[in-house]
Order: sequence, then C-alpha cells, then structure tokens
Amino acid sequence: NLLMTNFDYYSACKAKLDKVVYRVTFNSISEAIRNVSKGVNHDNE
Repeated sequence: NLLMTNFDYYSACKAKLDKVVYRVTFNSISEAIRNVSKGVNHDNE
C-alpha cells in the first residue's frame, strides 16, 4: 500500500506548507496594514 503512504506523506507536507504560507501571508498583511496606518496617520499630522 505504497501509494496510500505517499498520499498521507504528501497530505502532511501540504498541511504543514499551508500553515507556513498562511502564517507568512498573515504577517505580511498585518505589516502592510501597519504601514498603511502609519502612512495615514503621518498624512493627518
């Protein structure tokens, strides 16, 4: 049942990768929002 093992391995890797991508994307979005907020505040001053 090698195919199933490979599939499980692939699924595990993909889940791990998705988690990393999600975290990186979330951090990037947070950073972008922070920069935009800073820019808006700067313009208001």
